[in-house]
Amino acid sequence: MLVSYKYHLIGSFFLTALFFSGVTNAEKSAEQLYKRLCIACHGPELTGSFGSSLVDDEWKHGATDADIAKVIKEGVIKKGMPPMGRSLSDEQITAMVVFIREKGKAASREK
Repeated sequence: MLVSYKYHLIGSFFLTALFFSGVTNAEKSAEQLYKRLCIACHGPELTGSFGSSLVDDEWKHGATDADIAKVIKEGVIKKGMPPMGRSLSDEQITAMVVFIREKGKAASREK
């Protein structure tokens, strides 16, 4: 079990490094950033895969916008979430939080 987790964690960091290689401040939208950086773990509809759902309004590390931004920026290494703070500006992280919130509201309306 520990070996499997170790390889999953290493794989997550490898994939993230590949995604980050093309990220620039010129990204046009949070949706583009999400597709490039987050979709592999959180899924195309933000409902989760390796990572947790971002639209079910269940937050393990705090539910405020500041909490979500902190997780994006600093990551949750134990869970395989790499820190994005070195690759994303504060403005891009804020845009990601807004994007996640908008998708969460849309998902709750669809229920």
